[in-house]
Amino acid sequence: MQLDFGLPPEVTPASIDDEVAQFCRELVPGQAPLFVPVRPEAGLAPEPCVPNVVGYLTQHGGQCQLGWWIRLRPGIYLRAQFHACWVSPAEELCDVLPKPNGETSILFLPDLKVAWRGKVIESRFKPFSFKREIHELAALYRKEEQLRYDLPVYQAEYQALIRQISTLAQKLAKRIG
Repeated sequence: MQLDFGLPPEVTPASIDDEVAQFCRELVPGQAPLFVPVRPEAGLAPEPCVPNVVGYLTQHGGQCQLGWWIRLRPGIYLRAQFHACWVSPAEELCDVLPKPNGETSILFLPDLKVAWRGKVIESRFKPFSFKREIHELAALYRKEEQLRYDLPVYQAEYQALIRQISTLAQKLAKRIG
C-alpha cells in the first residue's frame, strides 16, 4: 500500500548507485541487489507476499526467495520492505505479485538469513534529509505495517494512524516544496 499524501511516490531506483549499494551492504552483507522482472499473475494480491508466493509455487513448482524490495522516495529516503519472489523451476527469479505503480521490475536484495514466521517483518529506512521527520514517518509506516495485517481488529487504531501519517507527510511535502 502506498501512503504518499503529497510526497513523491516510492519507486524502484533506476540504478544501483553508491547510496543504494551501501544501504544493501548494511542490510545483507555480502549479498548484491538485482533487478527482478515483475510478471503479475492473475488472482494474486500484493500482500501478504509469502503466502501468495508459496501458494503460487505449489501450483507451478519452484521455490520462494525471501529478501528485501528496495524502494526510493526521491530526495527523501530509501526503504527496504520485506518481500518474497518466486524462483521458477528453471531457476529464474521473478516477482509474480502486482505492484502499486505498475512497475515492470523491482530492485530485490535476497536474504538467506531472514525467516518469515507469519508475522510482519518491519521495513528498514535510510533517510537522505529531514532526518527527524523521516525517522518519525518511518516509525509510523512500521506501525501501519503491523496494524494492516491485523485488520479489522485494529480498524479504529489504523484509521487514526493513517491520519497521523497524512498530517506528517503533508507537512514534509510542504517543506520539500
